Amino acid sequence: MARSTKRQSNIEPLNAGGARHIQALIEYRQRAYKKHRNRRLACLVVIAAAVSLGIKGTVEHFYAYTQAAVAERDMAVTLKNTKETHRQLKATVKDYQDESYLKKLVRDRYGYSKTREIIFHLPDGA
Repeated sequence: MARSTKRQSNIEPLNAGGARHIQALIEYRQRAYKKHRNRRLACLVVIAAAVSLGIKGTVEHFYAYTQAAVAERDMAVTLKNTKETHRQLKATVKDYQDESYLKKLVRDRYGYSKTREIIFHLPDGA
């Protein structure tokens, strides 16, 4: 930068027009340098913005993916529990349709007995 803005020591203008021409060249080089510097700076800002937006999007998608994975795992556990409950309820319904099971259930739960049957209640430890 410093070399392009300084006048060369071995060049002396012959007249005022030559001095103006040398000064115009120096100013042109300075403007071109500033223009290219501003372009590089603008490109750097655009690239930095694109990278930051990319990182932000990646982080947001990773967070959403993590939440979805946790929700999927919870749903899998819920589904497993629900299937087990469903299996047990189907077995209970099947048992309730069996008359011998209902007789056993009524005898155990409500203490009913058959005709001329004596029921003995023993302590649990016996």
